[in-house]
Amino acid sequence: MTTYGQSKVETENWIKEKIEMYGLNKSDIRHSHTLEFKDINVNDSLQRTMFINHDLDIFYSNGDEDHLKYTYSIQLNQIGLILFKYNEGNTWLNINCIDNNDCVNQTNPSKYSTDNELENSITIILSKSIENEDMPNRLKSAFHHLVKINGGQIIKEVF
Repeated sequence: MTTYGQSKVETENWIKEKIEMYGLNKSDIRHSHTLEFKDINVNDSLQRTMFINHDLDIFYSNGDEDHLKYTYSIQLNQIGLILFKYNEGNTWLNINCIDNNDCVNQTNPSKYSTDNELENSITIILSKSIENEDMPNRLKSAFHHLVKINGGQIIKEVF
């Protein structure tokens, strides 16, 4: 029996579509994300890298608003663990580096800071509706496939 897996580009496009589709949009806060995948030269070697642009809008009861933008990047072969955390009003997707190394580059070009920081994970806050249609498990499988075809290895949860 011959089986065919999704190509790298098909998997990237599917992940991108689902993450962008399930942004959190409430009356007082909005998290939206756009994803992009690029080959980046790292030490004379091209590494497939995921860029996540995170727009955070906060609406206060007095009418004030804050609009923050963050950009995260992580080489796909450096992803070690994908976890979902289920909260009352939203769902968190945690993308963790191998061995908790600092492999996530965060850029915060907002009015509060222009710092670049290295971190050991990315948390993407998504709508609770992502829990429908077994989407968290499907996204985990897609990330596992994408990491594997980019030379990485996902650490499976024990329980």
